[in-house]
Amino acid sequence: MDKLPNDGPVVMVDDNQGDLYFVEQCYESAKHEPHPWLSFTRGPDFLALLERVKHEQAPMPALVMLDLNMPGMTGLEILQTVRADPHFQQLPVFCVLTSSTDPRDRQRAERLGVSGFFTKADNMEDYIAFFESLSL
Repeated sequence: MDKLPNDGPVVMVDDNQGDLYFVEQCYESAKHEPHPWLSFTRGPDFLALLERVKHEQAPMPALVMLDLNMPGMTGLEILQTVRADPHFQQLPVFCVLTSSTDPRDRQRAERLGVSGFFTKADNMEDYIAFFESLSL
């Protein structure tokens, strides 16, 4: 993956606090100039951030990582909502993180306009390599 398109935050939306903490630690361990890190445990809270972006009250995210399976609003529902808004149809980079290996999940995400798909890793090295591949 090429360099991220802006200096905005790297955002992760996941209902699991442990996953949020683990991935943030991996992000901080990656060798790169860090973008600000933001995390949300609920889709509506992330969508509220995007409303602030639309009104130029917050910077456009450089990378958004979504958990596929969350209660209330799934990652795919968030992605669908975001892509339906003309302001975010070209959101720079959009990755879906999931523990699912079902190819149908990947196909649904691709139909909704995901830019990347990363299966949740259980070791730091895979996440660090993922972040370093972004040339942050």
